[in-house]
Amino acid sequence: MSAIRRLLVVALLVGIDTAGVSSQADLDVTAARAKQIAFHTIRLETEQALVAVEQADRADPRIMQEEVRLSIYRGDCDRAARVAASPRYPSNNDEALAMAKIATSCARIIAGATRRTDEGRGIEIIFQAPSDEGLFEELAMVIAQAREAITQELGVDWPRPTRLLIVRDQLSLSASTGLPYEAARTTGTAGIAKWGRVAMLSPAASPHGFAWRDTLAHELTHLGVTRATIDRAPLWLQEGLAKRLETRWRAPKPFDERSAPEDAVLVGIDKKIDLPLDKLGPSLAMLPSAEQAAVAYAEVVSFVGYYADHAADGALRKLLSELQLHEVDDALRTASGSDLGQWDKQWRAWLARRMRPVKATPPPRGEGLSSFDAVRLSELLQKRGHLTAALDELDRHPKAHEQPSYAHARARVFEALAQSEKAWSAVADPRAILHDFGPWWATRARLATNQEVANTSFDMARGHNPLDFETACEVNKGTNATEAQRKKPLCQCAIARGEPSTEP
Repeated sequence: MSAIRRLLVVALLVGIDTAGVSSQADLDVTAARAKQIAFHTIRLETEQALVAVEQADRADPRIMQEEVRLSIYRGDCDRAARVAASPRYPSNNDEALAMAKIATSCARIIAGATRRTDEGRGIEIIFQAPSDEGLFEELAMVIAQAREAITQELGVDWPRPTRLLIVRDQLSLSASTGLPYEAARTTGTAGIAKWGRVAMLSPAASPHGFAWRDTLAHELTHLGVTRATIDRAPLWLQEGLAKRLETRWRAPKPFDERSAPEDAVLVGIDKKIDLPLDKLGPSLAMLPSAEQAAVAYAEVVSFVGYYADHAADGALRKLLSELQLHEVDDALRTASGSDLGQWDKQWRAWLARRMRPVKATPPPRGEGLSSFDAVRLSELLQKRGHLTAALDELDRHPKAHEQPSYAHARARVFEALAQSEKAWSAVADPRAILHDFGPWWATRARLATNQEVANTSFDMARGHNPLDFETACEVNKGTNATEAQRKKPLCQCAIARGEPSTEP
């Protein structure tokens, strides 16, 4: 295929209007070249994009804009910032200005950062805080396994390297991606797939961590879907697939099936905070509340699951392929025989038949807050050696026994009282608590007499806050780690961060 023919094909794929093109002279080659660079960049084919940049007129503002985009995708934010600072860089283009802002912020954030690579697995990770570098092997393992699971489900392949940026806090997450800081805070956003990479908070950014492994797999799915559709997937499909695949890479966990997404959808409908699938806005992270974001997530998970279960085999993969050239309704009709409106009607009818609406029952006024206060007060009393008073404070709130922080606090008090059987009873059964909690798993691991249970529990704890001293070094806070434990990268990181802390 001739060079001009290739440019025409790319132009058609990424949206250049080629109507009326009658000869080679009619085609603006520079505009087509810019679109070619954008096409390869969005497809994560950064080496091909770089070759295209080097073959183009790099003084042309359109090429400069695409060079900035590509440099951000490649993690070369200094280069992106230099190009964006040129007087020839476009100043009348909102997208170009937004990229220039990201380039400058990104360059500032990764100044002094450390960069680790695994060439064999095709992984590159930038750590804004060098003290997080001990997470490298854990992160690389999740990336490799999640990519494989996503490929099996969606047929997505992965140009190498896969890039990850670990940042200290939500301010850095916002600055490096463009997500408004207030939106990140409101919805509790911990990771974003944008600019050809995943940017994610360090697990140490939260006092007890978060489910960072599933968050990473979720965001990697976004990268894969963006590549497969040339960034043309609607938000409901992006988020529905990401939630569907965020747990497919690993073995099932005790809390995976605690509630069906349909329960949350029906609660949202009852509260009138559900949204039509095509009215979710530019990002679920920008919805007005964490509750509405949770309902929206449940909607898209349920809908995509319904589509996957009721459409013909291969309909998900075919939909991704069709979206490269067609709008959503046409792509859906080709892939499955029905458009979005028809699928939405079928799904809502299925919801109505499947179960009756569930009304959320709020806890009694003040009970939730007071039980959390009791846990904190108990921790402080235990820290100061008032063990009986610490236990008495917890006993005032027996209805909180399903909260893992409450169960964890009881186990710690009983352990300090040398009542090992009672300590173990507080952490023995994952079915007795409502959700994952890293400290609960770490304490369970230490108290377990069965080595397999201990290993599994420590792994669960690392899935939330791997840099906590108790989790990373596998010993109680206030206890010195052995020489062998101190040689482990995670334990070294925990000690370097000043763990254990002076407060519980």
